[in-house]
Amino acid sequence: MSRHDFFLLIGLVATALGWALTLVQLRRAWKISTEGIALATWLTFLYSTIFWIWYGAVIWNPIVFWSSLGIFPIQAVVVARLERRGQRRVFLETAGIVFLACGLSTMVFGWNGGCYGAGILMVVNRWPQIRKLIVSHEVEGVSVASWSLGFISLGLWAVYYVGQHQWAPSIASGVAAAGNVVIVVLAANRHRQHRQLARA
Repeated sequence: MSRHDFFLLIGLVATALGWALTLVQLRRAWKISTEGIALATWLTFLYSTIFWIWYGAVIWNPIVFWSSLGIFPIQAVVVARLERRGQRRVFLETAGIVFLACGLSTMVFGWNGGCYGAGILMVVNRWPQIRKLIVSHEVEGVSVASWSLGFISLGLWAVYYVGQHQWAPSIASGVAAAGNVVIVVLAANRHRQHRQLARA
């Protein structure tokens, strides 16, 4: 296997895992519960995916482009399942934050700046989910498996971008993967507490 084929395979696996983890979250939100799923977090996922579609198209990286384009409608359906009544401010605020982090930074600093902005955003956008896990005991809608797959997927994306010599998105993906670890640990702990209370 050539070096090119190896990193292409990494990108394809990362894409498949990204789609799978979002489908897992969609199934959970659809059939089990939306409790514990933060609207702001998923809106930021949705809006930032537009940046990655744009990025993949401009540099013409088919893996990045098709991966992002494919995941966008799945994220949109997850958002559609969440409680949105009275949440117009959340929609507008998250759109503004994504524009500042990704759009404006790209305009000012170029694509590398946009990727670094996206990396910062990927850390910030996990905060509502982390905060919800800290303050709420009702976290049935948070899938440890989904966020764990997300960690693996983001780690693979970091490796893929290294293979493409694209350091900014590699660093952004690595930092986001660290945020996923925090969510996995908190969610697993909450689920464990819930099981202990159920047995008591």
